[in-house]
Amino acid sequence: MADFKIMCPKCFAIVVTAHPEAMIWELCPACHRHVWESYDLMMAEVAVADSAARVKTTGILRLNNS
Repeated sequence: MADFKIMCPKCFAIVVTAHPEAMIWELCPACHRHVWESYDLMMAEVAVADSAARVKTTGILRLNNS
């Protein structure tokens, strides 16, 4: 199953999750100011499977929302 990256427009934190639809109407886990909506989920990108790419990127939160 693919992971998806969603960026918070308020604090620019990146959330990586396997189920982006579970984020609707939830607060951003980094800033607790932004409420995710369907537009945010449409902008989700497939996360790169390479672990080296994740190490170079800062501000990534991995959620296990299964």
